[in-house]
Amino acid sequence: MKRSEIRRVKPMKSGTSQLKRTPFKQGSGKAVRKASKRRRTGPPADVMALLAQRSGGLCEIGMVCLGNAPAVDPSHRIAKGMGGTKDPRSNTAANNLHACRADHDLVERDPAAAYANGWKIRRGVADPTQVPVRHWVHGWILLAEDGTWTSADPAREDLPVVESVALCLWCGQSVRGATDCTQCGAAQTADIGGSPSDLDAPF
Repeated sequence: MKRSEIRRVKPMKSGTSQLKRTPFKQGSGKAVRKASKRRRTGPPADVMALLAQRSGGLCEIGMVCLGNAPAVDPSHRIAKGMGGTKDPRSNTAANNLHACRADHDLVERDPAAAYANGWKIRRGVADPTQVPVRHWVHGWILLAEDGTWTSADPAREDLPVVESVALCLWCGQSVRGATDCTQCGAAQTADIGGSPSDLDAPF
């Protein structure tokens, strides 16, 4: 049997590395993706300026804060939906109310009250400039796209019907019949526009 010749390997010098290492460049890997810019879906700056001018910087809904809290959110009357919307009316001043965070949450949490007050409009039903909305300061009004408003009677025959619902006089939650409010526990029955008495207070 023929044996292979043993070749001597030249010894490595001290301090040298057997493998050549190349520094890894951050972001050079295929798995690294560029951070995508988050698409803005709310009203543009000029519309937000119109809302601020109309509201005076205070919540326009006021059912929770009584109109005293700073307005920080645009509350869409016609909802954008999960995937957004291409409706050009979505981000107009007529389709948005300047709301505090608590009242914005109330609108999203209690759709019955929201539709009854014009804070929400069912998609595809009517133009937001033609649907009366209950404003904390001005009462029932019509909103214009230029940030102005005009007084409106929700019972006008030439305007879309605003759904009627009873609201809790303390927290604004919709109530059904002569029952205690499920939100705050207040025992009262009243239509929109009533005023609570001290005897009805849940605290």
